[in-house]
Amino acid sequence: MTLSNYRSMGGLEGFIDKRTRRLVNNMKMCGYGEQQLYEMFSLVVDIDENGCPVSKVAARTKIEELFSSEIVEDELEKHFYLRAEADERDGGSALTLAHEVYFDEWPLLRTYKLGRKE
Repeated sequence: MTLSNYRSMGGLEGFIDKRTRRLVNNMKMCGYGEQQLYEMFSLVVDIDENGCPVSKVAARTKIEELFSSEIVEDELEKHFYLRAEADERDGGSALTLAHEVYFDEWPLLRTYKLGRKE
């Protein structure tokens, strides 16, 4: 990708916006809506005492209560929205937000974050 192409698509924000819109569309085709994504955000994002978002770790089973394991693997992990971690609390697997850049660049997460700050 050239710098010109990168800029024409809106830079990082445009790239993430395009990818996350595709995710939301794929989720809708599978019968899921934005509400499940907001519930997922509540599991993997917290707001600290300064009003800043911070990642937190959620048990994979909690996220799989919202989405099928196929959606978790094929959409959320494979496309780097979430990343797996060992869950030392119970020896199982856990998930967390794959990258903190999503706090500011994922429009739906930004909306969630602003709602939590108020």
